[in-house]
This record gives sequence, structure tokens and C-alpha cells, in this order.
Amino acid sequence: MFDAVFTAAQSVTDYRGTLNVDKAASRRFNAALRRNGIFKSDNKMYVALAHDQRDVEASIAAFGLAAAAVVAEPH
Repeated sequence: MFDAVFTAAQSVTDYRGTLNVDKAASRRFNAALRRNGIFKSDNKMYVALAHDQRDVEASIAAFGLAAAAVVAEPH
């Protein structure tokens, strides 16, 4: 289980660190993932045994594209 958060904090190490994040950036990130074929709700992402190497590689590529989309559209 994991999630991507957008924050000015140096690191996020516990739940309290997720309370002051850029929710708009997270929504843009999740929407960009969906546009790139990866379903991610506003919650955490879960990896299952059903995911094979191709799924993982596709997810990594989509995360890169989504991160670039957030940087390119900062509002």
C-alpha cells in the first residue's frame, strides 16, 4: 500500500504529515494517472499478486507522466 502526497515538508513519516498536503495537486495527479490507464482513487494504492511485471512497469511509467502533468499545470 502506498500513496503520493504533495507537500512542502521535507518528509512525511506518519499520518499527521499527510494532513497538510496540496489536495488540488493530488487530484490532478490522480486524474492524470487515470488518463494514462491507471485507476487510482483519492485513497492509497494497493499492489496485489494479480499485478505482473508489465502492470508494475505501466504503473511506473504512468506515475512519471502524472508527476510531469502536475508540474506542468501547477494550479
